[in-house]
Amino acid sequence: MYITYNTEQYSDVERWYSEPKYGLFQHTRPPQRFSTLPKPEFMPSKLLRVSDMRVIQGSSVSEGYCALSYSWNWSGEIIVDEVTGTTRRVDHGRHRIIFPAKRVPRRPRGRKRKPRRVKYVQFEGIIQQICKDFNVRYIWYDQWCINQDDKDEKIREIKQMHKVYRNAYCTVALIPEFCSRHYLETKPLKHQPNYPKLYTSQWMRRVWTLEEALLSQRILFVGQDIHSWWYLVQRVANLHTLCQKQPVWNVSTILYYAHIRTTTKEHDRVFALANLLPDIMSSITVNYDQPIDDLLLHFYGLLAQKDISILCFGCHKDYTRIGRPKDDLAEATDVSFQLKELLTGAKLRQRQPYTVPIQTHCQLLPTWTGVQGEHILPLRHEYSDYPKTTFKSYTVNGEFMHVTSTSLPSNKDAHDRWFSPFEHKDLPLVPQGPSHDVNGEEVRWILCISVQFPGKDVSKILNLLITHAYELPIYDQKGLNKSLHDKLWHVAQFVPIKKENLFWWNAAWSQEAIACFEDFSLTERVYAVSDVVILSGVQFKDNWPDRKRFPVIVRDKTDNRYRAIGTCRVANPEYFFSGVVVPEETFVIK
Repeated sequence: MYITYNTEQYSDVERWYSEPKYGLFQHTRPPQRFSTLPKPEFMPSKLLRVSDMRVIQGSSVSEGYCALSYSWNWSGEIIVDEVTGTTRRVDHGRHRIIFPAKRVPRRPRGRKRKPRRVKYVQFEGIIQQICKDFNVRYIWYDQWCINQDDKDEKIREIKQMHKVYRNAYCTVALIPEFCSRHYLETKPLKHQPNYPKLYTSQWMRRVWTLEEALLSQRILFVGQDIHSWWYLVQRVANLHTLCQKQPVWNVSTILYYAHIRTTTKEHDRVFALANLLPDIMSSITVNYDQPIDDLLLHFYGLLAQKDISILCFGCHKDYTRIGRPKDDLAEATDVSFQLKELLTGAKLRQRQPYTVPIQTHCQLLPTWTGVQGEHILPLRHEYSDYPKTTFKSYTVNGEFMHVTSTSLPSNKDAHDRWFSPFEHKDLPLVPQGPSHDVNGEEVRWILCISVQFPGKDVSKILNLLITHAYELPIYDQKGLNKSLHDKLWHVAQFVPIKKENLFWWNAAWSQEAIACFEDFSLTERVYAVSDVVILSGVQFKDNWPDRKRFPVIVRDKTDNRYRAIGTCRVANPEYFFSGVVVPEETFVIK
């Protein structure tokens, strides 16, 4: 693929604090962001001097440098050898640099308008132009600073990639899909950054760029006609963790981003991620001839030994959006799709089945790796230590994880775990009264159920749904609200559900005696005969102070071992688990 780069760039830096809405400022001249950069303690072996595009020794440079992060797919045409499977890049010089129209002095007097100019260059020409626009004198660029034909040099440089990006003053992330978009309703500020393009870009789909982003101190995102800095992109959902100035990430965060990404060589999936954790990198042999399955198993075992947050995953949510490829060519050649557009008179988007690249290894990797699901990301950068746990009572031996923990097992009597569909007559009457109390606060009621755990003398109150006194969103067009139905179904796996135990609880009353299964995020369907277990001793910090996440496993009846299938979130877990969990035992998760 070929890049279009417009030298007349938009930026949202200048007007970020403007009122009432932020917008963009268009630079009619190159922004010239950088001056002389401070020299770091570490310098790469080689650097690219922008002025003459020559590779020089890093030790000969007396100032700091920037590093380039990009998707190899955007550097030209990628040719795959059908016999060997190797790839090579062919650049026919079709990358475009657009210089804006401008007025120049005309003799003897007056000004003459000079039209817009388009220059076709090779990929290196794009890099040189961007560096000149932002006043970057030295840049580290892998295709020029690493001899791709020297195997020893390539292995040596891969092992110190984390130093290259960590010591770079700024990483220039080249994302051609990133652009501005027009908004008529925001006059006079008519343009805004199209940040969703970042999330669905090729740059977000490559494994090496993940390492580069997480290790960078600063990131400058450069798009087709716009650029933005890391502290502004940090406000974008699902990108905040990538853009923290001093990133604090754990195994769950790394795997959330990594599993949706691709790489030309599957071995690089390990080598790129291992660079994020130098102690793990020291235990990895950089050898492209070793079996990929053995390498992946060894790598995931090291990750699990370092951080058990590898168990903090659930069903696909964000992946259903970012993992869906947009094939414009397929849309253009699909006759049925074109006919549907013609009949409806609207521009439609053809939705392709989404893919998660790591799932090509799903049959060979253990379930505790979470490759069959989606790891959980903090909602905002304030929760950078989520998910966090102090649990240490576990070991990893090959494909097996041994976890010694207290647990909440499922109800052994399968018949008691079935519950018939709820009807409107089964629900207690909504309390009548004013919609606001004497203090003007809105009255809310909680639909609760009282449950009795089998073999236990204690009963618990579970929160099922919070609603308003004048609005009852329990039923939709298809019957019982799906969220409430799923919650009842999962609760029924552990305790019998009786309709007569439903009642309404005033939210203004004390909620210390109410627990709640917030949600079950599972990678597979739980059936009434499944032997499901919540590992109550493995407690992960959640986005909310009064909630915790716990791994959910299910017994495999063929060998009596367990599969990790996701997590559940519990509100007020101290109240809920007290008196109902069973003593510690060791669970073998495969």
